[in-house]
Amino acid sequence: TPGGVIVILLKDFIRQGKRHSLSLQAVRMAEAIGFKLEEWCQWEARGGQFVGIHRAKGEATIDEEDVIILRR
Repeated sequence: TPGGVIVILLKDFIRQGKRHSLSLQAVRMAEAIGFKLEEWCQWEARGGQFVGIHRAKGEATIDEEDVIILRR
């Protein structure tokens, strides 16, 4: 619908020590079906017990989530 808005809240992930951007993929897919990026910001994510476990092991963690707003 023209004028429609979609808000996406995503967090990237780490696999085999490499960060993968889910947010960039989501924006590209939304743009492919006619949405335009309006705003992309980040906020600090609290994390959960698994984040604490990874930190305790000295592994990399992702501490922010992306808030993406697109409009058609």
